[in-house]
Amino acid sequence: MFGRFANFFRGLPGTLGLVLSNYAGVRALSCICVAVFAIQSLSSFVLVRIGGAVVRLDAILSTVFGIFWPHFSHGCLWQPVTYAFLHGSLWHLLLNLFTLIFLGYSVERLLGTRRFWGIFLVSSAIGGIGWMLFDMVEPYLWYWIAESGRLGMALAQRWGESQGILRYNVCVGASGGVFGLMGAFVALCPRQRISMLLFYVFPVTMEARQMAVLLVAFNVVEMVSSMGHVAYVAHLLGGLTGYLIARRIVRRRGYWEYYCG
Repeated sequence: MFGRFANFFRGLPGTLGLVLSNYAGVRALSCICVAVFAIQSLSSFVLVRIGGAVVRLDAILSTVFGIFWPHFSHGCLWQPVTYAFLHGSLWHLLLNLFTLIFLGYSVERLLGTRRFWGIFLVSSAIGGIGWMLFDMVEPYLWYWIAESGRLGMALAQRWGESQGILRYNVCVGASGGVFGLMGAFVALCPRQRISMLLFYVFPVTMEARQMAVLLVAFNVVEMVSSMGHVAYVAHLLGGLTGYLIARRIVRRRGYWEYYCG
């Protein structure tokens, strides 16, 4: 079905049209994410009465198909797969699509569509499950940090003030799988030079392995300091999973010399 869009995508300018018209995995994944986000956006206008409360339909979709421990523990076992196709905002979607289109296609080109999907889904699932487990133990972790001294108390207080009313958070987004594809790219071509916008503003060029170190450091710092609800644990575990899978797939010395020399 997604192949029918190939002619349309060929008309798009530059790299965007080239990637979406020639790489079936990237094209299908992009179309699914956009379609699901459209459903989420439309469902935000629909109100559903549950018991005595009125709830927006998009919130229900997020807790049923995103990762949400109370529902997962009661039988919604599909969540580690489906959460990757939902997104919390248009910016969230566009950022993941940008990385997927302009970096993920290299993984599909080198390893094929089947392995591209395998890396994305496995990395996403492991990242999501890891985030869910971390979300469960995080309060105890911050309680232990609070006992370590004045700085620990200040950090724990800031974390507590950043939390919402609900004890358990909801995780949505393709970031874990996208980071898995990035990790796979680093494993395949560690010395490949790529350009990126540092903090989305400053253009820099660096090797893929240097980018990986920078992203790991950024996610670790943000996980400790920002106290937001971004799934940094899913990013880190997803990226590590993709890296390990790609390293296992290609072991021959000749591959590294040909693609990464």
